[in-house]
Amino acid sequence: MNASVFSSIEYKIRSNLVTNIGGTYEEDDLNGSHFSPRIALNMHLSSSQTLRFIYSEAIRSPDLYEMSGQSIYTLRDTVVDGAPSDDWVYPIGQADGSLNNEHIYSHEISYFALVNSLGLQIDLKLFYDELSGLITQSLDLEDPLTNDISLIHKGIEGSASWKINRFNQLRLSYAYIETDDEENTNQTLTLSEFEEINKLTERQSSLSADHSGSLSLISELNDALHLGMAYYHVENWNPDGESTTFSRLDMNMSYDWQLADQKQITLQGTIQHRFDDDPIIFNRNYYERDTHYYATLQLKY
Repeated sequence: MNASVFSSIEYKIRSNLVTNIGGTYEEDDLNGSHFSPRIALNMHLSSSQTLRFIYSEAIRSPDLYEMSGQSIYTLRDTVVDGAPSDDWVYPIGQADGSLNNEHIYSHEISYFALVNSLGLQIDLKLFYDELSGLITQSLDLEDPLTNDISLIHKGIEGSASWKINRFNQLRLSYAYIETDDEENTNQTLTLSEFEEINKLTERQSSLSADHSGSLSLISELNDALHLGMAYYHVENWNPDGESTTFSRLDMNMSYDWQLADQKQITLQGTIQHRFDDDPIIFNRNYYERDTHYYATLQLKY
């Protein structure tokens, strides 16, 4: 059985200062109970500018396989001394059910602004996240699963949207992220524990590059014809432990045909072009061509 309850309260301290306090209580038979709080302070600098301070906690509970799973190899249709034999079962590993929850403690300062005279919207965020009790071992259960690894995730991310006119809009996004292992320097690490930290750091890097961003333009050429262009760039991405780059331009055009009874047909074409020759996710994932074409036909009724 599992159950969860969520509640939040908003209190206006002053006309320009509002706090939000909330939390989630979770309970299940496998992992017990836990409370995850969240508190936010919103400071309205003006009618179009807000400064936010947020602290929150959350967990990831080990799943059924991590707590109680078993990994085995089964050989079927075997022949011994020329005669069919029963299936051979080879146990690889067994979960011992001793894992705890993974935790994240998140700290955030953000700024939001609307500049109506310029058609500009800005959203910036500084964050510092502490992750502890992480489960990093392979899920084949050959080695016991543990909660021994901690990480610090910190950086800045932001986006800006500029409405050039009622037909054209420009959007910009950027993020810089650092990931550090928070090992105890007073603790003597075994070789396997040291390797697990390195593996986890590589996986974290592959999911969160040092630098990433995008620039896009959305245009309405007329009531039926729409054009979109977007450039994506990811720097110092780290699949399989090797630094790579991802750089791609997408161009999209769509046309709408209005039919009777409020039905609509949309024809859409997309061109994607890669400017780099690096793999995606893993070193073995390569595309033979840098340019790809897509077309879709959609009916709304």
